[in-house]
Amino acid sequence: MKSPSLQRVKTEIKNLQKIKPNVRPCSHFGDNHWKAIDVQVIVLTAFISKRPWSEEDIDETWGSEGNIYDAAQMARRWLQGEPLDPDDKTIKTLVDSWKELMP
Repeated sequence: MKSPSLQRVKTEIKNLQKIKPNVRPCSHFGDNHWKAIDVQVIVLTAFISKRPWSEEDIDETWGSEGNIYDAAQMARRWLQGEPLDPDDKTIKTLVDSWKELMP
């Protein structure tokens, strides 16, 4: 998979914001899905503005929840054109990765 275009990144941001209210807010284990989506939007927005970000930035803003880091790393992989889930070829976008948590 190749890296997304700037327009595709902007579209993905809009789509993430659109689906967020339909994603289950938290898992049974307490993982905050809405924060994870927010952090993906932050990573994509930082990419558009050419503003570097680090895991420390995520930790300071969102705390040290594991799923937050995982979501940030998934956004980074998507931006680099890497597979989001090597075991599931149907997941091609960040939005696709949230579909199982929507009604």
